Amino acid sequence: MRIVWNLIGVACVGLGTIGWFVPGMPSTVFYIIALYGFTVGGNEKARQKLLNHKYVGSTLRHWEEHRSISRRIKWVASICIAISCSLSAWVVPVLWVKAFILGLGAFGIWYILSRKTTEDIIQPGSAVLEPITTVPEPKCDVEPFPVEETRSPIARIHESVAR
Repeated sequence: MRIVWNLIGVACVGLGTIGWFVPGMPSTVFYIIALYGFTVGGNEKARQKLLNHKYVGSTLRHWEEHRSISRRIKWVASICIAISCSLSAWVVPVLWVKAFILGLGAFGIWYILSRKTTEDIIQPGSAVLEPITTVPEPKCDVEPFPVEETRSPIARIHESVAR
């Protein structure tokens, strides 16, 4: 079952990345599902990679810790949903489908705006805003090459003449 959850996580990371480039397709939702998949699947390395990601890491940490969404993301997401659903409803000729699209959009906007706002519950400079690092960096105490061998022959000749 762990393999299935990890595959869901990988697929959702892919869908979230596609969402950056395709208008109207969400990305954060897929990253949240991927984070859950990696957590249940026991893939701590992939989970930490998502939590420390340059662009979505802080949003995922806020969601995981407080179930909160930043004010800026709330507004951007709400505006994108409103535009996408309005254009979709305008193009679709069937009345009940228009109503369904607009209803789903209204529900999505309500859900986003009803979540806690990150700025209201987290003070700037708090530890939650910092990247999480639990996966240790690999360390190597041995230098790959001795210092003398990394110098060029010309540098060695020049050094022996200078002595």
